[in-house]
Amino acid sequence: MLAEGQARVDLTSRKIFGAGMPSKEVWMRFPMPRDTRAYDTLLSSPVRFSAPDYGILLRPEVLEMRPREADPALASLIGRQAESMLSNMRRETTCDEVRRAVTEELRSGAPAMHRIARRLATTPSTLRRRLLEEGVRYKDLLESARRELVEHLTYALTGKVDGASEDNPINVYLPGIKVTIPS
Repeated sequence: MLAEGQARVDLTSRKIFGAGMPSKEVWMRFPMPRDTRAYDTLLSSPVRFSAPDYGILLRPEVLEMRPREADPALASLIGRQAESMLSNMRRETTCDEVRRAVTEELRSGAPAMHRIARRLATTPSTLRRRLLEEGVRYKDLLESARRELVEHLTYALTGKVDGASEDNPINVYLPGIKVTIPS
């Protein structure tokens, strides 16, 4: 969980620099829980829930921070660990690229495959083939992105996603689709 990771970064920063990591904001992809006290206690900066991705927005002064004491052994260990992590990082898949492009294109209408292919500097047939090699169909990615957008919009408008009731539906209109969600 990112909150735990941010808390660890903050504690480590206090040990090395004598001060917490100066973060402006922490981003969480999931909706805001009812009780946010744990986040307020663990984190030294505001949390933005329902963000497009997980992340930590650092303040510019983090670049000016200097360690209290130099530790060559620690620097070597951290350097090796960083190299190892970089070499093991998962490369972004075609599915990831298409999902991000579709999500961005949904804001301006129904994203046609040829527009997404052009945006990714490829042809629709090559894009289709690469997705199928990863076991994914464009249609399924598009539907998944639409559902996720509806959930985000529903949460933004109502503060809730579940709690079904047929008497009180929420209608969300997106270009090309109408979704009714029980509220």
